[in-house]
Amino acid sequence: MAQYDKPRGALFVNSRKEKDTHPDHRGNLELDRDLIKELVNQVNNGEQFGKMEVVGWNKSSDRAGNYISLSANKPYVKPDDQPAPQPAPQVSDAKIPF
Repeated sequence: MAQYDKPRGALFVNSRKEKDTHPDHRGNLELDRDLIKELVNQVNNGEQFGKMEVVGWNKSSDRAGNYISLSANKPYVKPDDQPAPQPAPQVSDAKIPF
């Protein structure tokens, strides 16, 4: 088995789909210890559900055909230290000297 340095996952077309209620894709997603701790912290801090960011890339291989390669990360949080954008100052026609 090939070694890799980050958790990963993949979604494949569900070849066993027989009804509209069956999922279109099936697969797995690995989570590392830090992400699991983050999810537990979210729930312990009052969130009903833990949230993570999931990103995917369309890929293809001879063995699996077309699939979506996945990675999971802590959710993006906008830094509080960035000032909110200020609206552009309004310029009145009365202040234009011509």
